[in-house]
Formats: sequence, structure tokens, C-alpha cells
Amino acid sequence: MCIRDRFKGLLALGNSVADDEANKLTVLSVALKAADVGHGAKDLNLHKLWSRRVVEEFWSQGDIESRRNLPVSPLCDRKASNVAKSQEGFLKAIVLPLYEAFSEYLKSEAVTKSCVDQVKSNAVYWAEEATRESEGRSTFLEETNSVVSEIEEMKQATADKQSLIELSLL
Repeated sequence: MCIRDRFKGLLALGNSVADDEANKLTVLSVALKAADVGHGAKDLNLHKLWSRRVVEEFWSQGDIESRRNLPVSPLCDRKASNVAKSQEGFLKAIVLPLYEAFSEYLKSEAVTKSCVDQVKSNAVYWAEEATRESEGRSTFLEETNSVVSEIEEMKQATADKQSLIELSLL
């Protein structure tokens, strides 16, 4: 059973978290998961930048798999990915239900307004972007190209550090 379902079960039973160590661990797990997928609840511009970082990470994995003649993992093929549809699905299937449950647990209108509503708004963006993508009018990649430069600079810095380490070992 996934953590979200376990948490929803906890909410349905009305169990008090303070009374049970297992419940406390479930709440902690949900909080950590919410942090892990938290870019989905951020302002759209910030969310798009983090989404691009994730997409680039997936595509890099796919590039490595392809070079090694391995089957390319789902969502990791830069030639066949539909970023908008996958992001929309991720927000609707994973992020939104998680934040809705957490908001219910916290009984917080502020969390609902700042997080849940933002996830819904971001999902609308991705649905619209999916339509633009199907029509060849996608703007996401162009809008987030600065992230690619940032990633390339980080890769170069990492390679430079690796070279220095190798030289120091000689």
C-alpha cells in the first residue's frame, strides 16, 4: 500500500497521530513525500524550471541507456517524450491527492490556498501545454532553456573537479 493510501486510511479512521508511533511515522513520510514532489505546488514559473530539471535528468538517463544499448526507461526518451502529458498526469495522480490529504490532515485553509490550488493551476497549464504540444506550438522547452545551460555548467564543474582529483592521485 502506498504512503498516500495509508495516510488516507489514517484520516478516515480518525486516528490521533499523537497516540501511535506508527501514525507519527506515516505523517512524517507524507511530509517528506510532499517535500519531494513539492515543485508541483510552487508558483508556475518556478514549477516549470524544476520540471525542466527533472525532464533533463530523465533524458540524461535515457541517453546513457541508449548508448549502452539498453531499453530506454519510460519518460526517459527525449525523442518520444510528451512532457506536458506526463507532467499533467504526475500532478493529477500523485501530487494533488497527496497535498489534498495533507491539507485535510492539517485542517489548513492556508495550505489549501497556497499548495492545493497551485497544483490545480499548474495542472491546467500542463493540459493547455499538451494541446499546444500536439499542435506543434509548445513553449515549455524554449521558456526553460536557461536550465539546460545551468545543468551543462554543473556537469562541466563536476568533470573539472573529477580531473583535479585524478591529477592529485598521480
